[in-house]
Amino acid sequence: MEGNTWTGGLQLLQSNNTSDDGNMVWTAGEKAIMNSGVTSVKWVPGVRETGPLILAAEDSGRVGLYNLHVYEEYDDQLAEAVAVNIFFEHDNAVVGMDVLLNQSRAERFITASWDASLKLWDFNSEQSESLQSFIGHAGMVNAVKWRADDDNIIASSSQDCGLYLWDVRAGVIASRGRLASPSFCLSWNPSQTTDIVSGCEDGRLVHFDIRKIDEAVTNEEVHHGCVYSVEYSPCGKYLASGSDDCSVCIDVLSTSTVVEKGLLKRCLEPTVHTDYVRALCWQESSSSKAVLLSGGWDETIKCLSIKETAGAQQNT
Repeated sequence: MEGNTWTGGLQLLQSNNTSDDGNMVWTAGEKAIMNSGVTSVKWVPGVRETGPLILAAEDSGRVGLYNLHVYEEYDDQLAEAVAVNIFFEHDNAVVGMDVLLNQSRAERFITASWDASLKLWDFNSEQSESLQSFIGHAGMVNAVKWRADDDNIIASSSQDCGLYLWDVRAGVIASRGRLASPSFCLSWNPSQTTDIVSGCEDGRLVHFDIRKIDEAVTNEEVHHGCVYSVEYSPCGKYLASGSDDCSVCIDVLSTSTVVEKGLLKRCLEPTVHTDYVRALCWQESSSSKAVLLSGGWDETIKCLSIKETAGAQQNT
């Protein structure tokens, strides 16, 4: 263990121009060093008048609300993550978060931890104490997501192979689904909010209709390694997944209804990264074009421009 460092970091990327071929050009800004590894980050709009803040979960078990302050020292530009608030109740790493927005203003957020619990927090509370804890999983909780059209329903998945739907008001499990292997990520379909997909350790993407969650709608092995990230595009027409097999898979769906959906095209990009793919993020997309960002353990962030007529075009 000697010689290893356990620090993490926050870094901003900005796309403010395009190259000659029309692709975006990304510029890396200054990096702020954190005391422990960063497992998840979220933008938090509307909490402060100074602009959006950054919510960062750490493997120490704490979650920080930060303002990234850039300053100069000896002609060098440096960055410092200035803590606005610290939320620290979990007894193990916090690996999943979701933020609840109300008219583009962040109100509450939920955290998932390897201590087998979920916790609900309020951005506007003067106390840094959780509002509520959700206990029920028998293993480390890996993912949590708020239902898009109902802020009283959250979904969580765990090492115990369970996919749970929680009633936030009562703080109890409303219903549960079972998986063949542990689930590491979840995504709700924004255009068909009874559809939720889980990415699993065995490389499978498993779709559920929560109106009948005891039985999976589809269960397909897409990757040859653990799926750590799965995300629907904002329009619900594209579904992306990233895996420990270093690939990114993009499905183009013919309809947003999971029971009736047909796969128009599957684009598997096996050489996007040279190491594990651990993060995905969509930009706003149209019905025929979308932009996907992927982050991997190879210390790179890739940009994929998806056009149905031309497949996926990669831009680093």
